[in-house]
Amino acid sequence: MLNHLLAPLRALLARLRNWVLARLGKPRGAWIEGSVAVARGRLGFAPWAGNARPYRLYLPPGVEAGRPAPLWLWLHGCRQSPESFATGTRIARAADQAGALVLLPRQLRRANPFRCWNWFDRPTQQGRGEAAIVIGMIEAVAAGYAIDPQRVYVAGLSAGAALAAVLASCYPEHFAAVAMHSGVAYGAAQSPLVARAAISQGSSLDGEASAAMARLFAKSDLPVPALVVHGTADEAVPPLHAPQVVAHFLALNRRGDEPVAPDTQLGEDGGRRYTATTWRQGGRLLARQVLIDQLGHAWSGGDDSEEYHDSAGPDATRLILAFFQSDGRRAGP
Repeated sequence: MLNHLLAPLRALLARLRNWVLARLGKPRGAWIEGSVAVARGRLGFAPWAGNARPYRLYLPPGVEAGRPAPLWLWLHGCRQSPESFATGTRIARAADQAGALVLLPRQLRRANPFRCWNWFDRPTQQGRGEAAIVIGMIEAVAAGYAIDPQRVYVAGLSAGAALAAVLASCYPEHFAAVAMHSGVAYGAAQSPLVARAAISQGSSLDGEASAAMARLFAKSDLPVPALVVHGTADEAVPPLHAPQVVAHFLALNRRGDEPVAPDTQLGEDGGRRYTATTWRQGGRLLARQVLIDQLGHAWSGGDDSEEYHDSAGPDATRLILAFFQSDGRRAGP
């Protein structure tokens, strides 16, 4: 009887809490922790790292209602954590507005001393290793919550962007679209020894060659529209990588001999100029590149209280989510 009488009060307090948090610009949902182990998840160069990784999952208010929700896979960069990446990109606040779940895998120091995702690991580039572990995380979340399989998206920064490229290339059936901020192309390096040189000099593979490599391991041939964001002043991952990432996804996504023509627009937002180029084939989106003037190796428009985030615009989180919601292969939320 007492619980029955207190239920309306609890509901009122919950609504009041959400209203206060919204007014303060704070996330209103809940974070939970998890971990996934996958038999095919061991690294080729560091098998001692094991086949499991932890993750954080953000649940926006109302997700318990059971209506299928979008899932945003958010991959942090080197020297970052899920906590710092979520804070810097303000992704939880955006998830509240969209009713989306956010999955943030956590890299371990025993797998990489700088907490980079091992995009250069050969098994990972073949869809095993850390790629298989992250896919296992998606499947675990989908088993526990009502996820719309047509609205699963992946984005990442730096090494996280490079792993996002691997995931979209090897598991295109899982993703409606991919976004890479300050990353390198699929197949740019196939070992830790080559990775550093590839980052400074670029990939030795052109777009056709890297796409052909990806097709050897891909589970399907579905296209995955790609957004590539890069700063022109990035010294850690030079901007020469942006056109290489674009070339890879143009080769993967285009169909037939119909011409692919770029459309370029100039803009200014948040104190910075940018150049946005979009490639379509017969009206179908293949890729978009956004080059941001004077931006270094940092998430554009982020919370600069966190390392590798720059408060000047444009807001990369907003750009990416707009791309997901309006330009992905499947309808956005």
